[in-house]
Amino acid sequence: MKNIHVLIVDDEVDLLEAISCVLEEKGFRCTKANNGRAALNIFEECQEVDPIVAIMSDINMPELGGIEFLQELRTKGYETPFVFLSGYGDKEKLMKAVDLGAYSFLEKPVKNQEIIDAVSLAVEHGAAIYSLGELTKEILTKGTTEERRRAYSEAHEKLIATKYRK
Repeated sequence: MKNIHVLIVDDEVDLLEAISCVLEEKGFRCTKANNGRAALNIFEECQEVDPIVAIMSDINMPELGGIEFLQELRTKGYETPFVFLSGYGDKEKLMKAVDLGAYSFLEKPVKNQEIIDAVSLAVEHGAAIYSLGELTKEILTKGTTEERRRAYSEAHEKLIATKYRK
């Protein structure tokens, strides 16, 4: 998982730094934010130039919490996978996160390997979503129906080749 861009969001600075260090040791490139509002701004700034493939976020934060951050991104059409961290067993918030398409949940305190595993799986999912979006854009730029069919077929072959490449 070399150089994959992930966003880490938590209002606990020590935990934010610790998670970032764990993931950077595994080759991820981490951008950090201490609340959902800052994370939303960072996310939108990065999408054109250096897309964020997955997000790990605390649920309870000042300014804009994790659930609200996820809701903002979904409203704007982003499907980036979210891994939520929480120190609280708030079932109502967890159900809302599930409804919004949260990818995974980890309960604090969390072990390093749990962080690595959850983010690695979310990144795989996020990379597939991003690739599909790029291929869809490529297909939609084709002129005739036949050209779009051919582009779809080629894109499908690319995805299969990428998925099963050894």
